[in-house]
Amino acid sequence: YLSLVDHTGAAKASGTWKWYGDLMGAYFSSHPPVQNGTVRTEPAALAAIGLGDILPIEFTHNDEWYNLDRDPSADAETTVLAWADESSYSGGEMGSSHPLIWHHRFGPKRAKIFFSALGHLPCHYDEWHEYQRLLTCALKWLIVSDE
Repeated sequence: YLSLVDHTGAAKASGTWKWYGDLMGAYFSSHPPVQNGTVRTEPAALAAIGLGDILPIEFTHNDEWYNLDRDPSADAETTVLAWADESSYSGGEMGSSHPLIWHHRFGPKRAKIFFSALGHLPCHYDEWHEYQRLLTCALKWLIVSDE
């Protein structure tokens, strides 16, 4: 079965293949210029998949802020781990529900899917050690069997 971690890239793929959009949870729509904004996390949801102590409850972050073609949290199978606070930056188009990091199960085999819309700048991989740890732990979560 398929398990997948994506951080930004796959959401930018062409938004014409419904299956792929459902797999990822959303497609990229647009983004404003790189700027600071606030990220709010869901500590209980992070902890439930072993990521609980990695990101603070709220932090300021400099990034592109992906606007999506839909709200992944509208799907009951999706668990949002972090949200954008659109009041903290300009150019947001999703309103009060703007997921940035989420996971869900997909397809008949219930494959694990983990997505992050953060991580567009080289410094996110050179200097932001919490993000590196988040992606590493997400990969570990994917490969560990639930059975």
